[in-house]
Amino acid sequence: MRQIFQLRSKILGLIVFGLTILHTVNARDIKMVTTQWAPFYSKQLPKDGPVTEIVIEAFKRAGHNASVEYLPWDRALRKVRDTGADIVLGAYYTEPRAKDSPIPHRSSWLMSGS
Repeated sequence: MRQIFQLRSKILGLIVFGLTILHTVNARDIKMVTTQWAPFYSKQLPKDGPVTEIVIEAFKRAGHNASVEYLPWDRALRKVRDTGADIVLGAYYTEPRAKDSPIPHRSSWLMSGS
């Protein structure tokens, strides 16, 4: 249980940073992709899990609409890289991922696309 709260804190920090960037832009639809990883996020969980619920609410409060699509992990990463989606939900910084990202900063690399 403690790991879930630690994960929530880290994710919220990334979201707040990302939302400050997105807040300067008009409201838009945010397309998120991820793989199913219960108990954090999964279409089998209520509200798609606690991480999904937090992220969608954070975008909502910033004036955006967010949706999530569940894909195999490699395909989710590829979809963001190819700008078919905006965010890989639950992804964290790694050197190999940063090389593929248009935004190499450690806190915001998973935000991409338009």
